[in-house]
Amino acid sequence: MRIEGLRSASDYTLFVTARDDFGFVLRAAPQRFSTIAPLPRAIVSEVMASGVDGEYVELLNLGPGTADLETLGLQGPDGIVRPLLAGTPPLPALLEPGARALAVGASFDSSIYSMMPPDTPVLRASTQRLLGRGLSDDAPPAFRLVTLAAVPVQLADFPGGNGHCAAGASLQCDEAVPPGSAAAWVCGKTGGTPGRPP
Repeated sequence: MRIEGLRSASDYTLFVTARDDFGFVLRAAPQRFSTIAPLPRAIVSEVMASGVDGEYVELLNLGPGTADLETLGLQGPDGIVRPLLAGTPPLPALLEPGARALAVGASFDSSIYSMMPPDTPVLRASTQRLLGRGLSDDAPPAFRLVTLAAVPVQLADFPGGNGHCAAGASLQCDEAVPPGSAAAWVCGKTGGTPGRPP
């Protein structure tokens, strides 16, 4: 059975009634169910491992819809899913299509990046450094961008750094690669490009 025309992220009750050729009727108990919301098409677009005050993970919303950043987290090699935000913000943390946001530790100092657009959302985690222990300057660990759900759904991943970039350079994802395909990671500019395209 396929039912079409249902709204996403909505609750429904299904009533099933069957009638045979002899006129007998069977009514099943009502079944409650919910449809899921479409998953955001957010990717990890840049990773900067630059000490305690400067490390960040840049997220890019590929659209077409808005991404709710309060429902996303980073999952490191230890398997722990850490929310992007330490607490509930006073206003919804939404990322419009084409927009970028920075996931950072609580000790992040945005003044290090004078070229960062002032309207770039900065999402402070509850830990001083990202992923609890931070991003190693030599080779940042692999991690995943996931939904904050009982069973996290992976939206994007970072395969880990290779340690071959110049000191102070970020790692940047090839944003031209179609979603769902393996993207190449290359050494970015020294100082990174937080909140801006590479």
